Amino acid sequence: MEVPVLTNGELVTIAALGVVASVIALCIYDDRLPQGAAIEIGSRAVTIIEENAVGLTPTTWEPARKAVMEHIGKVRSRKELYAQLRIALQTLDDNQHSFALTQRDWRSYVQAAEGKTDESLSKSGALAEVQPLDEVSGIIEIRVPPFMAVAPDMQWLYAERLASAVTATVELPTSPSRLCGVIVDLRETGGGNSIPASWVLGRALLGHSNVRYRDRSGLEVLLDQDAVRRGLNVRDLSTSLDQVHKRLQGLPLAVLVGPHTVSASEAIAAMLWSSPAAVLVGQRTAGMTTANNIFELPDGGVLALAVYRLVDPQGKAVKGPLVPDVLVDDLKDARSAATAHIRSRGVCRAS
Repeated sequence: MEVPVLTNGELVTIAALGVVASVIALCIYDDRLPQGAAIEIGSRAVTIIEENAVGLTPTTWEPARKAVMEHIGKVRSRKELYAQLRIALQTLDDNQHSFALTQRDWRSYVQAAEGKTDESLSKSGALAEVQPLDEVSGIIEIRVPPFMAVAPDMQWLYAERLASAVTATVELPTSPSRLCGVIVDLRETGGGNSIPASWVLGRALLGHSNVRYRDRSGLEVLLDQDAVRRGLNVRDLSTSLDQVHKRLQGLPLAVLVGPHTVSASEAIAAMLWSSPAAVLVGQRTAGMTTANNIFELPDGGVLALAVYRLVDPQGKAVKGPLVPDVLVDDLKDARSAATAHIRSRGVCRAS
């Protein structure tokens, strides 16, 4: 059966959320709720959860649903209503990716994410570190920094800098005289927005940028990051990344992960892990291995809901953390363990 591909028109992606934030920023915020509004908003939220949540278990959800419906008729403010929704969301499995925010709180959330990324991008050299480990090993290491922003221009700037760093390191004369493998370090990448990094690394190391998920029915779906990237309407970097892929194709790939490999970086790790040449090295990841959609509620607030689970190389939906192929007791030893694994493969070629 053909696996469906989710484009940015079918899946509410983080790239589109900046538009939502800009619109709601123009609204005049009022915490008071008109008569009957709480029931309308709460009922809509409950329906969205029941139709989409990947972590819904009837035995735990039903009591939460009853509690929400009993309370929403009594609340008089958005703060009270959204507090009740958040309590209900805690009953879901994989609830780390699910939250409910009022219009005002959502705007603050988006602005904070933009501010963190703007600060990071303004620091020269702070964005990405891509370098050969040494001339002898023939191993190239890519350290992936965190990225939080939703604004398309920031996504593009991050992607451009990361792509330029990867391309410059692999191309002569900066690359080692021989190539034996690649290490991608996601140990401190954290969560945020996976789109720019997964697009760049997917194209450079895999030749595609598809992240595999399963929905609540078990159907496998693909989040096509290249389709998302096209939605940013930016200059195409695909040609240079495709050239990098040709040079690195078939080489061993070791992805370093650990407890701070969270959410977005877990998605990147899972995407790279799909390659037959790849292994995960380090410690168990944080376990936020779901993808969420953002649903707008009638009053402009938002409901973020985990609707997909990542898929491992065997095609199974992941519940909980990613478990590395090569486990280390001390995360500081992950790089040396990855280097030893790549050397053991004995696949080297002149660069």
